[in-house]
Amino acid sequence: MEGRTGWHIKYQPCPLPGGDDVAQEALGQFVRSMTRRASAVIGKWRIFEADLWTAKDLDLVEPAYIRFDADGGGEFKFICVAGSMACSFNRSSAGFTWEGFDEMDETSGSGDADLGDDGSLLGPVRRRLGRCRR
Repeated sequence: MEGRTGWHIKYQPCPLPGGDDVAQEALGQFVRSMTRRASAVIGKWRIFEADLWTAKDLDLVEPAYIRFDADGGGEFKFICVAGSMACSFNRSSAGFTWEGFDEMDETSGSGDADLGDDGSLLGPVRRRLGRCRR
């Protein structure tokens, strides 16, 4: 679709391998404690909802995710879109610029992720170059 400038996406923390409930609770306590010291968004998050696609669509190539690294880097992948990010953080949010590909087309943009009351991240991924498909 010509003229579309990005996607609105919702993220949740990635589950630990094996789905161990005790380990998941420990991870939750760790994330909550990190909120007092550093950004709570640092880590890998599962993309599970978007304004244009179903969860099944998001996982077309591999399970969709976005990862925020403490060193200010990161990456995301969903459908046939992949990007490398340069991030800035505060306690409960992140802003980023990114460069990558939508299918085989080079594209770039920016985005934001804000920690919600339910523990999920919500924010847009905006595009500067290239075409957006439905």
